[in-house]
Amino acid sequence: GVRVNFEIADLSDAVSIDRLVQKAGEAQPLRGVFHAAGALRDGFLRQSDAAAFTSIFSAKITGTWELHRATQGLQLDCFVLFSSIASLLGSPAQANYAAANAFMDALARERQQAGLVGLSIQWGPWDGIGMTARLGARDRERLHERGLLAMEPTQALWALEQVLGSAGCVGVFAWNSRTYRTALKGPVPAFYRRVFASETTAAIPAVVPVALAPRGYAALPF
Repeated sequence: GVRVNFEIADLSDAVSIDRLVQKAGEAQPLRGVFHAAGALRDGFLRQSDAAAFTSIFSAKITGTWELHRATQGLQLDCFVLFSSIASLLGSPAQANYAAANAFMDALARERQQAGLVGLSIQWGPWDGIGMTARLGARDRERLHERGLLAMEPTQALWALEQVLGSAGCVGVFAWNSRTYRTALKGPVPAFYRRVFASETTAAIPAVVPVALAPRGYAALPF
């Protein structure tokens, strides 16, 4: 009973987004938006130029804003942004990516405060698909060193079902915080001390709310 239509649109172009939203609502009212686009251009901050940021911001920041602008007058059931754990825990050589995802998190909270539906999910890596599938061996090793585990797509989709009714910002990721703590050099930052104090050994699968920041929580662990 489901029909899937594929359309091409430039997320960074307001006219293109307006046409997409209009076309999506022709057969029946548009009821939900999922933004899952993204791009990567890794590099150390002091070696990055403006292009290293604008290329990432185009998909994440501009695209998110244009979808928000084009649909804020509609009665949506959901407005879901696929953010990244990079904006929550940080990610080496990805300042541009972390900043772009942090914008998504902030916009979801802004929509919530304005009485609009809005959810930004700070995803951890998925196994075998998405950006994680394109990582090299050393990049995967860095993830493991930080205690980040790749979620099976079925686990991630199950978690998506659990958090869809949430608003604001939610982190969903598989993380062995003990591994990360072992890899830390020097004192544990205050932010991570709060995470470690909330550790749980919940069964798989489980989504456990952990207070991390105002109006937000993380799902720990799978």
